[in-house]
Amino acid sequence: MIKNYFLNYQQHTADIEIDLASGQHRRLSNSGQQLDWRIRIQDTGVETLTGSRIKAALSYINDDVFMATYGDGVANIDVNKLLKHHRDSGKMATVTAVRPSSRFGELALEGNMVRSFNEKPQNGE
Repeated sequence: MIKNYFLNYQQHTADIEIDLASGQHRRLSNSGQQLDWRIRIQDTGVETLTGSRIKAALSYINDDVFMATYGDGVANIDVNKLLKHHRDSGKMATVTAVRPSSRFGELALEGNMVRSFNEKPQNGE
């Protein structure tokens, strides 16, 4: 699905009109932002662990800027600030992390009485 999205980026980001009776469609405008990106997508297999996925990508990296993310850690990160921080640090790698919310609310109990309820608290420190 990700490959399809980028292979058909113009179609995915344009305003379109579809005639459901005839099945005909046309592009109304190219509302998508023209991005100066080069994207490499590598299929490492469903069972491959994170470190092995990154190691497999090394053959494509050379001196390019390399960033990796996983969708289970969604966050609002200013990528330009992150890159500047990384470059300024002089370190080999920079890691960002999120504290995900619990999937469930949390009860504080005293005996068999509920004393408080916390709706989906953040996990961990």
